[in-house]
Amino acid sequence: MSGNIAKKYFILSLILLLITAGLYSFGIYFIFSQNSKMGDLERGVLQEKTDAQAFIQAESTLKEISENKDKISGLFLSSSISDKADFINSLEQLATSTSTSLETTLGQETIPKEEKFQYFTLQGTARGSLSGVYKFMLLLEAYPKALEMTKIELEKIPTDPKQREQWRLSFALRVLEFK
Repeated sequence: MSGNIAKKYFILSLILLLITAGLYSFGIYFIFSQNSKMGDLERGVLQEKTDAQAFIQAESTLKEISENKDKISGLFLSSSISDKADFINSLEQLATSTSTSLETTLGQETIPKEEKFQYFTLQGTARGSLSGVYKFMLLLEAYPKALEMTKIELEKIPTDPKQREQWRLSFALRVLEFK
């Protein structure tokens, strides 16, 4: 009989060992699954934080752009005739302020189809003293519009030795405009 009791204890110990091992395995599985969920949650929180920072940056950029919208749009001419006339009048005022005379003509530039922008082209001639013509050229280069000088020539005009020295500035430019 004592052999039967030992067998019963052995079987009972084996059953308890299997139950303990099962509970231990279940506990380890539960811990690893919770760690996996925590990792997913951490990645989600980091992604949301990154997205929030990107959104704040985008909002800041949009605010900055809207604040500078007038400055940016002021760089371009509109395609209206009055805006182009105002531009030409402002060039004539620059010439007057530098004691030079100015003659302008509208340019005839063909724009290739692959060109992304539209330009208003203008050709002109300024006449006056060397310092006046040079000042006009500097003011024209610093003009607050998106313009490109495509041609510029400075030459001395032959005059009578009794007359004051005269210079001629021939230029062609194109100004970026809205389509």
